[in-house]
Amino acid sequence: MHAYSTDSADRRWAPLVLAGASIALTYVCSRLLAAFNLAWPWWIENPSILLFYGAFWSLYDRILWRQQLLRIRLSQLPDLGGTWRVRLQSCHDGGTRTEGCIRIHQTATEILIEFENETSRSVSRMAAINVQPGSSQGLMYEYANDPSFPALQSMHGHRGVAMLRWAADGRTLDGEYFTGRDRQTHGSISICRIDRRHLDWNTVRTMCREGMKEHD
Repeated sequence: MHAYSTDSADRRWAPLVLAGASIALTYVCSRLLAAFNLAWPWWIENPSILLFYGAFWSLYDRILWRQQLLRIRLSQLPDLGGTWRVRLQSCHDGGTRTEGCIRIHQTATEILIEFENETSRSVSRMAAINVQPGSSQGLMYEYANDPSFPALQSMHGHRGVAMLRWAADGRTLDGEYFTGRDRQTHGSISICRIDRRHLDWNTVRTMCREGMKEHD
């Protein structure tokens, strides 16, 4: 996983809140130890601000940022973790439509975006998630793609950039992508989350086929 940038206010206030909580808890512990005339064994360090801050930050980064308090989320960041079905419309060869899946691993500070279909795989190298209204709102990431064995001989490893915005339904992300000089292609991309778990492409393809049969 790698770090990602964001314009969410969380990055400014979360460290301050956690630092304040760490200072308060350290003070309470010291007062309790003094009040009851207690002492830790010599080989155990007394609770410190850094100890509590490290524990609080790890808990917030991995779990708490996704949670709600009185129906208010503790973070403005959208939780994108899970598996997304992908539909691509490419300018390659006069217009090509393909499908695949994206797996997103995310904490409050790190993310990894993996794409997979029958012919290639890619992983993100850098990313940004912006939540404030404007032209940069949404998810943008740069990726490195490697073709798999069934891919055409003309398909080479390449880099690209995808820019996605939240659709009106709130369940999908739509946008565009373009690739580097080795491919020089571009097109549209639409993704829709199908599971909170991280599934491989074969499982996603089977789920989609079964869903189509039930719909029919």
